[in-house]
Amino acid sequence: MKSIGVGFFLFFSGIFVFNIQAQRFTILAQDKLKARDTQGAMLFIDSCIRFDERPTDCLWELANIRYDFKQYDQAVRVLSSLIHQLPQDYTAWNLKGLSYIELKQYDSAKICFQQAVKLNPDEAHFYSNWAKAYVGLGDFDKATRLYSTAILLDDAQPNFYINRSICYDQLGIEDKAREDFKKAQSLNPNNPLLKQNKTIVQKYATKSWIKFIMFSGILLGIMILITILRKKQWNHENN
Repeated sequence: MKSIGVGFFLFFSGIFVFNIQAQRFTILAQDKLKARDTQGAMLFIDSCIRFDERPTDCLWELANIRYDFKQYDQAVRVLSSLIHQLPQDYTAWNLKGLSYIELKQYDSAKICFQQAVKLNPDEAHFYSNWAKAYVGLGDFDKATRLYSTAILLDDAQPNFYINRSICYDQLGIEDKAREDFKKAQSLNPNNPLLKQNKTIVQKYATKSWIKFIMFSGILLGIMILITILRKKQWNHENN
């Protein structure tokens, strides 16, 4: 009995030491990330995983590094392992969906964002990301509705309006596309997403200028016509 008790003590002591060591490697990895030393961070994360049987913190850091390095297929694998351990982690579901979008696997992305929304229905960006999956599938009607939900939850995000404007444009609803474009401009006229979508910018940003030029031309024409008529009337009266 005594030997069994000593065995249990050594076993649980070993687990405690391993957990402390894993936490230490996680902290060191985070410090490396702050210093922008990703290679050093990777080494510490690998060490963390070897020491910890359920290294959720390490897996999350590793998934973010894989995603930032555009290693999206590896990010998906790491996130699948993390979600297996923490199925209620909606941030992991969201990042997995974003990874699938980069891989152009839109059906898989759609499932991930649906799960993220189910776990946290109040996060506007989850609906926006979910909409991106439908854009990839060419379903602009569904994407528009999801962007509308995102805007209802957070109406201060210019990207939501820009992306919905693009969807409206694809659906041929130009008045709403123009309205969303103007709203996005009013929120942030220097938004990088506006520069990325030059077609939308040229189409809707120039509409007001075209109308101004047309109005100015019509007004100028009327003024010239009035001047000619007055001149004719003056000549007639003096003859």
